Amino acid sequence: MRLLVFLQGLLFCATLTAQNLHIEKPGRGETLQDTQEFVIVATDGTPTRVDFYLNGRLILARREAPYVFNVRWNTQYKNTVKLVGHFDGLDPVVVSQDFEEIVVDVEEELKIFQFFPFIEQVPVDGSWTITSNGRAIKPQTFEPASKLPLNLIIALDTSGSMMFAFDDLEAPLRQLLAWCKEKNHPVRFLIFDRQPSLIKLENLPPTLKGLYRERGSSVVWDTIATAGELFPVGPRRVLLLISDGGDQGSRHSPASAEVYLRKSGAAMIWINTANLVNKDLSRLCDLSGGFAALAGERSPWPGIFHLLAGQYHVLAPDATWPVKLKVSKGRIWYPHWEK
Repeated sequence: MRLLVFLQGLLFCATLTAQNLHIEKPGRGETLQDTQEFVIVATDGTPTRVDFYLNGRLILARREAPYVFNVRWNTQYKNTVKLVGHFDGLDPVVVSQDFEEIVVDVEEELKIFQFFPFIEQVPVDGSWTITSNGRAIKPQTFEPASKLPLNLIIALDTSGSMMFAFDDLEAPLRQLLAWCKEKNHPVRFLIFDRQPSLIKLENLPPTLKGLYRERGSSVVWDTIATAGELFPVGPRRVLLLISDGGDQGSRHSPASAEVYLRKSGAAMIWINTANLVNKDLSRLCDLSGGFAALAGERSPWPGIFHLLAGQYHVLAPDATWPVKLKVSKGRIWYPHWEK
């Protein structure tokens, strides 16, 4: 994964105006933030509701003033904001604006190549080697990743085919959430059937089975693409996908979902709840540095907890893909985006 650290970057944005709505904040000349506050003002009449769309997806709505939205987005990419104001007896007012990726005045640029392998057994000195483009390299950092927060997104399939999976998921998922809370690891929880939706942890039902929906469709590729845009700031990222792998109706293809996952730098772990074959999902796990695990008679969760807790951090300035990492004992998983 490459991180770009810039000395300065400023993006100017124009005020949006259209009939009865305008964006008061961010204003002209204001620096955009990773978590951006939007203040919407109605100049003529009072809307009964204002809907906030980011990149075509409804994420927030307000029914009364002040119409303030705190939105997390990725300023390294182009974002489209659309507002829909609803007024009694009138057609909705629609305002749309593209926010281009941050244009930077680069005086100095530091490029850091880093990734976060899962290593089954703790390596000792002399038991591992790293090569970049066939050349042996000595990384600046090769150590447990515990110093860095784990940014985790859990994407749980709640469609009809998951009916019998929830009983086995309840205990390990609750354990995982408790572990992340203890370690101060940021967690986001996505549920999906016909579309992915973000749910606050405090709004989870008493049992996860309460999330189940009897709908017969599931959009795995849309969910992976959505998750790729939801990671908070921080290089250590993991997407935990829990699904039987069936997809019915995604707008995204495996190829386009791969683009979003690769941009995020996240490793994907797929818990296959039905032992179904999905070669595209398995391949994406491998490319991202994650793995697929079967939720069969032998629970995969102890191994997953072990690998998450023992994840390593490799930082190697000037390295590029393809990279090969070898250890003398145990299995290892790391990105293979060059394939």
